[in-house]
Amino acid sequence: MIPNAGATGFCTSTCTGLASQCPGWLASPSRAYNCYIMNGTTVGQCYVDCNTNMTCPDGTVCVQAATTTATVQICMPPPV
Repeated sequence: MIPNAGATGFCTSTCTGLASQCPGWLASPSRAYNCYIMNGTTVGQCYVDCNTNMTCPDGTVCVQAATTTATVQICMPPPV
């Protein structure tokens, strides 16, 4: 689980590669979770997408990450 230190708070949940296994985003503005299996892992996790220039929740930033099939942009807490 990766906690978000931001005011809106979220944590990822595990999945097998299907976005339908991820929670829906209830807050406004609308955001989408997607399931990605990151390089070096075998279990997928749900992340907030920022692939299409969507804004990230407060307290997170859009970062580029490598999955087992592509490079994606996801919202993550900033490095400390």
